[in-house]
Amino acid sequence: MRGVSIFGNTATSVAAGGLGLLLLLGGAGCVSEIGQGGSEDDVTEVTSALAGPNGHDYLFFTTPQTWASAKNTCQGRGYHLATIHDATENDWIFQQERNLGGGNWWLGYTDQTTEGLWSWDDFMGQGFVNWNAGEPNNQNNEDCLEHWSGYGVAKWNDSNCNNSFKYVCENGPTDSQPATFTYSATNTNNDTQNYAQFAVNLNAGQGLTIGTCGLTGSFGIFDTYLRVMKPNGTQLAENDNFCGGSNPPVLSQLSAGAPSLGTYVIRGGCHSTGMCSGTVAIVK
Repeated sequence: MRGVSIFGNTATSVAAGGLGLLLLLGGAGCVSEIGQGGSEDDVTEVTSALAGPNGHDYLFFTTPQTWASAKNTCQGRGYHLATIHDATENDWIFQQERNLGGGNWWLGYTDQTTEGLWSWDDFMGQGFVNWNAGEPNNQNNEDCLEHWSGYGVAKWNDSNCNNSFKYVCENGPTDSQPATFTYSATNTNNDTQNYAQFAVNLNAGQGLTIGTCGLTGSFGIFDTYLRVMKPNGTQLAENDNFCGGSNPPVLSQLSAGAPSLGTYVIRGGCHSTGMCSGTVAIVK
């Protein structure tokens, strides 16, 4: 089936290769789709497409499936598993998930092809990420991204792709990623909480220089703090006061070499517990 739309109490569909059976599931506006040939797809789509803050369309499915099955369901409707471009989109999707009961939800980020090298289902470039502290850790062979409402916030966790979770599909132009990373933060406790995150892919031995000072396009206000985290979630490098004196702004710059191929995460926060903001220039 290529799509379902709900208008009031009326459900309409366009089926591929024949008519599908639609069952309206009451006041929540849910649709259950039953396949042909005596088999059930057991796929429940909660709503018709919702317009997100970026103008893309989203579908939310509450029948748990494995990551691969969820991806196939999205593709069958002309969508892909949801990709996250910025904090606004991330928080909006998380709120819709919570409105639908929370729990575990698949999104379209995976490192199944090469461990530690994460990629998006729609081939969007690297950029905004929002891993929970210590994630991704690949515990029990975890290669796919989930939103989990147990965190209470829209943080990310890596999970085994064979688990069956609810999932989010997205349809819209592929987002482009900026060459710099801009953030504003408060109460980051030396960049150990409430920090912003940005991902970059590096080859083994490749150098990375980042900074809120001393690089073209860099900028900072007050006492910025930068870290680079390895693909396994442990720290590679950090810097507090590369530029500036004892008075604000005391800005940051660091250089590091990648010990292995993978997706490295830049964390932007503030020294101590104050507030700061910065535009992090990234040179690879």
